[in-house]
Amino acid sequence: DVLRRLAKEDGGEPIINIAQTFGGGKSHTLTALYYLTTLGKKLPMKATAVKHILAEAKLDEPPQAVVAAVSFDKIDWVKGGEAKAPDGTVRSFRMPWNLIAWQLLGQKGLDLIGRDETKPDYDTPPSDALWTKVLAEVEASGKGALILIDEFLMWAHDAASPDPSGQSKTRGPVWNDRLKNFLQRLAQAVEASKRSSFVVSLLATEP
Repeated sequence: DVLRRLAKEDGGEPIINIAQTFGGGKSHTLTALYYLTTLGKKLPMKATAVKHILAEAKLDEPPQAVVAAVSFDKIDWVKGGEAKAPDGTVRSFRMPWNLIAWQLLGQKGLDLIGRDETKPDYDTPPSDALWTKVLAEVEASGKGALILIDEFLMWAHDAASPDPSGQSKTRGPVWNDRLKNFLQRLAQAVEASKRSSFVVSLLATEP
């Protein structure tokens, strides 16, 4: 479904939620999608697994995509995590929207969503209209955007849990609504796009 969406074929799904318990293979699914859509000619087309996936998708070859992949078990609440822009430049960000925008469009993505982490309101999720601009810019290149999110609840729990020391006022229950808005607005923009896809893995039962 994801591959057909990225290939701009009928029957593709813009939003996929992989809800599986620990060890259910969700991370492997995301990894497979990443390599299928980024390896290009380096993909071993004769491999049994690749043939099976393409047969299921009813495609002769996998579509190439501009991928933003964030594994939130690797993103520290205080220091954030690194992300690589399409030109190879690596930067660190704390907020999930900046980690995604940077991977999709580099500085242009950051400019479009306007969430400079050195300025006020950087922790407010971008609107769906801003995400729509980001996705339209990606799709203008002839590829769809593929956004892969893994272990999101781990980071969300840190954000929504009050600071045990009581010193930090940036954490707490206010993040419950912020993160719901983030996911909803991003999903709405992806659904309205022409060929982009958003795949998020959540645990069916919290650990």
